[in-house]
Amino acid sequence: MLTEILDPEVGHPSEDEMKSLEPQLSESRGPWTFTLMTSGKNIQGACFMPSETIDGISAGFEQDNTFGGIATTDVPLELQGDEIETFFGGTGSTDEGLFGYLTGRVGDNVKAVRITTPGQSIDASVIDGHWAAWWPTGSQNRDDPGILQTKLQVTLKDGTVLDQ
Repeated sequence: MLTEILDPEVGHPSEDEMKSLEPQLSESRGPWTFTLMTSGKNIQGACFMPSETIDGISAGFEQDNTFGGIATTDVPLELQGDEIETFFGGTGSTDEGLFGYLTGRVGDNVKAVRITTPGQSIDASVIDGHWAAWWPTGSQNRDDPGILQTKLQVTLKDGTVLDQ
């Protein structure tokens, strides 16, 4: 089951909820780091920044080429077995080009998430029921409709692969 929660009207966290965000996972590739932050199971924040700003997540928000977003959901706190939820995603650009990102949650029977876009496949990081991935889009045009044309594939703990 795929539940997309990419609508900005889903909700906005309170100031206290934003202060409670803690890093859940980080992926570094080259000079860039993508960090997924969570507060409970219903709030996710993401930040994409140059790796040299990792000394403190808040330091990244004052730097050029730093991007972030936050979303909330009212979907049940625990996903079942092989369920996957796309929490939020988007695009951003740096001097090096456009990138795309997606975040979400998975049930406890999911061990891997693969995202396929036109021309590439990306293995998401999965930890403690959360998943996240980012990738260079290969496009310089933010209006390119193919940037976030994605398909998800879930691998369960028993090795079963499910197309979503």
